[in-house]
Amino acid sequence: MISDAMLTQEYFDTMNSLDGDLAGKRSARAYMDQSSAIVHHRVVGASFIPRLYNDEVWERFRFISETIHTILCKVIERYRNDESYRMVFDYDPRLVELILLPRGYDAILPFARADIFLNEDTLESAFCELNGDGSAGLNEDREIVHSIEGSETFTRFAAHHQLESCELFKSWVSEFIAIYETFKNKVAHPRFAICDYLDVGVVDEFRIFSEYFKQAGYECVIADVRDLSFDGTVLRDGNGQQIDAIWRRCVTNDVLEHWNESHQRGACASRSAHRGILGSYRARQADLRSAQAPAHEGIFER
Repeated sequence: MISDAMLTQEYFDTMNSLDGDLAGKRSARAYMDQSSAIVHHRVVGASFIPRLYNDEVWERFRFISETIHTILCKVIERYRNDESYRMVFDYDPRLVELILLPRGYDAILPFARADIFLNEDTLESAFCELNGDGSAGLNEDREIVHSIEGSETFTRFAAHHQLESCELFKSWVSEFIAIYETFKNKVAHPRFAICDYLDVGVVDEFRIFSEYFKQAGYECVIADVRDLSFDGTVLRDGNGQQIDAIWRRCVTNDVLEHWNESHQRGACASRSAHRGILGSYRARQADLRSAQAPAHEGIFER
């Protein structure tokens, strides 16, 4: 099998055969300048050379992600069911309350990101970050791929290789809807909301997800947690419209930092069995430092 390094060298050689493909680089830059890959009001930097992985490495990624997901699901469920196990984790009592709330749907850890260091020669790996709150960078990845896929370098290289990028939007929207269908208090025509503290959230990315929900036949608004209102039965956004399920994108540290501003909204809504929150606070156990706690205690080996 052709190694990742050989694939990358072939891509460079293809570009160099086009005298550097200046036209392709200029077109990619122009695309990015008008793209939605914006973080903190600035378009992200991007490379003209994609990161290329062969099938062996790709399958290794799959194995690593599926294995750690299985382990984290076990950690999350044991935390919920074993009070003595909870003592290993040093959590704020407010967060413990949220973690122990019932989720009401089947998926234990519906969304997570695992960052690793990988030796591509030996396929040995080590984790550098685990995150169950969400994942930034999805839209940046999508837009960078779009910026280069029309270049002559990409076109010539693709003529000799079957290429596939990571589709992270439509697939997640479909999965979100499928998970909601398992929610015990689902409604016939739900209205969804992506919730975060919008002064720190990746709002441009949220807008793209919202559009994909619309294409799938579901209204999905973007709401600041602090603008939510809850009367004990109905959760509403800042415009007074009902919300039936939330995709929680706010990280737990922000929830605790803004507790006095928002706990009567987001936290109280979390306590209601009538609202579905995908990305429940149980995902906190997917944080790398949280997962390390039982590992260091030797509990994984028991």
